[in-house]
Amino acid sequence: GFIYESGDSAVEFTIQSISKPLTYALALDQIGAEAVDAMIGVEPSGEAFNEISVDRATKIPKNPMINAGAIAAVSLIPADTPDER
Repeated sequence: GFIYESGDSAVEFTIQSISKPLTYALALDQIGAEAVDAMIGVEPSGEAFNEISVDRATKIPKNPMINAGAIAAVSLIPADTPDER
């Protein structure tokens, strides 16, 4: 295939919050939507990404794109050791 580059493609950068949808997708793939949906909501929180946004009734994170939801998604990915996760 071909490699396409644009801008400062040689400059390294941290992925930060772009990891959240990838982690969520991996959890969905590994354990299924029903199991993930039982532990992470899919509604907008209306708050900043770094707020502790959990549903008051269910105590689960409101969505996987906030820090609490991303942490919950990582915890759902099957692994034998913490290093694997």
